[in-house]
Amino acid sequence: MTFRAGLLLFPNLTQLDMTGPYEKRAKVRLPRNAPKVRASYGRFGRNERKIVRVDVFQRIALIRRESSEFAVLAFMSQPRRRCRQSNIFCVDDNWCSFVADSVVHLDNLVDLRHRWRMKLPLSVLDLSPVGAGVAPSQAVRESIELAIVADKLGFTRYWFAEHHNMATIAASAPEIMIAYAAAKTSRIRLGAGGIMIPNHAPLHVIEVFRTLEALHPGRIDLGLGRAPGTDPVTSSALRRTNSGEVNNQLAELLAFENGHFPDRHAFSKIVPMPSDIGCGTIWMLGSSLEGASIAAHLGLPYAFAGHFAMRQARAAIAHYRDNFEPSERLAAPYAICAVTVICGADSEDARRLSAPVRVAIANSRTGKRAPILSVEDALAYPFTPQEAAIADEFLTGAVIGDLDFVHKGLLTMANELRADELMMSSLVPSFDVRCQALERIATAMA
Repeated sequence: MTFRAGLLLFPNLTQLDMTGPYEKRAKVRLPRNAPKVRASYGRFGRNERKIVRVDVFQRIALIRRESSEFAVLAFMSQPRRRCRQSNIFCVDDNWCSFVADSVVHLDNLVDLRHRWRMKLPLSVLDLSPVGAGVAPSQAVRESIELAIVADKLGFTRYWFAEHHNMATIAASAPEIMIAYAAAKTSRIRLGAGGIMIPNHAPLHVIEVFRTLEALHPGRIDLGLGRAPGTDPVTSSALRRTNSGEVNNQLAELLAFENGHFPDRHAFSKIVPMPSDIGCGTIWMLGSSLEGASIAAHLGLPYAFAGHFAMRQARAAIAHYRDNFEPSERLAAPYAICAVTVICGADSEDARRLSAPVRVAIANSRTGKRAPILSVEDALAYPFTPQEAAIADEFLTGAVIGDLDFVHKGLLTMANELRADELMMSSLVPSFDVRCQALERIATAMA
């Protein structure tokens, strides 16, 4: 038998019942425009080894042994022998050992097409939105579950926001969320979007993220924001003492990471631990030309907050690219643009899902403390002209529509803004709706 390396195409095989009669057919749900397939399984030999075969372009086998389900990620051609049923293949232990390096447990099975073939790198910014009737602690737990989904679907990175004293947003400790999500996922990059510099001691930030990088090497992003992410009173409670001008704090943080304090500086003898590793990839966040200028000057990757300031996105990213200075960390500019995305089953569904977001933004900007309303309550909400203008401004540039509209909108936006990657954000509080949106978008972008 000859082999050719390949990838398993369909995650839905995990849903097959593998304990039924000798032979059974099951339909496999596929992405749009994919060819029709059928799956079969059966029992063979004394050890009742089970084999599942799916016809699509080439043959793919799933093998179950010792009551555990495994997927063999290899294509078969010219099978050595076949059992009596013409649609099921038999293989022996030699074949199994030959592909042992390509075996994964079905619990971890993902649609690997998304991972390697996305038309555009896509990531997720999670604010842990709190809906009416949902405990903020539940919103935090759902963020971890959504990160697991994003990992399986092949998104590039998953960032947790830092906000404080907001009734609609439960994301206040991104470093803890990163640690827990990294332990629950296998390959997606986890990061802070971001760590708000005014709220933290620079040395502590470096040590926390070096620890994260030590535990999950190559998967940690440290996004640095220059705003407090909250109101002035809460910001004061977070700091307690005057920590100095934010750009000085940024310089101090980078000096701790790079070991670039002058010899006579009071902090020059301090070595952040663990000392043999960096703090992951440092990103500069921003919503204006100032943040873009800092990222360009320092030679850092840049993430623009287009999910609430899209009017400035084109100018900021262009300024960053035009003024970028190569550094030891980054040889060429790399820009992410965050964007509000609401992907519904159809355009009307997307419009309905956006209603609670509009109310939440209006409430937040006018000082009303309340969780995100249900769709029905939000549709009945009586906006004042001021509130309507606030919501419209916030959602400028948002991509809201059915799958086809979102698909085209994201590709067009990345091209027009010259963004290397887009990071999707949504204040839709329903966990199921956000999961479905990620699945639709991942399929469309594959």
